[in-house]
Amino acid sequence: MSSIYNFITSSNFLKKTVGILAIFGLVYIVYFLFVRKASFDDNLKKIALELNKTCPKMIDKDTRLDNALAIKGNIFQYNYTLLNILKDSMDIELYKASVEPSIINNVITNPDLETFRKNKITLIYNFKDELNNHITRIIVGPKKYKN
Repeated sequence: MSSIYNFITSSNFLKKTVGILAIFGLVYIVYFLFVRKASFDDNLKKIALELNKTCPKMIDKDTRLDNALAIKGNIFQYNYTLLNILKDSMDIELYKASVEPSIINNVITNPDLETFRKNKITLIYNFKDELNNHITRIIVGPKKYKN
């Protein structure tokens, strides 16, 4: 038993063990910093950052894209303001029912959203009125746009 203890406590064994652990640590650090592919969440953050450079942006005479957010878990959210319309003066369910099919169709057919479809991104379209009152949210997940 003492020979095993002497072997483990010998300086050669300790040097080799520390050396091996240091090599594994270095390999892990190099992998993490340089080799590991960025998660798609990181890509979504970059996309949101670039899109936000162009915001606010008028989509049509009544709709303004205010910004976009990348949310952890492969979620991308567009935040819109409906201009010239107040929440209290509209039929929200009718509005949602009228725009949701065209939003889903756009997600399915828009070539600019191919990367989102390919990576199974959930898209959220958030709408508020010009007084900042939340109107509705339309969520388009992979089940809705799967071909």
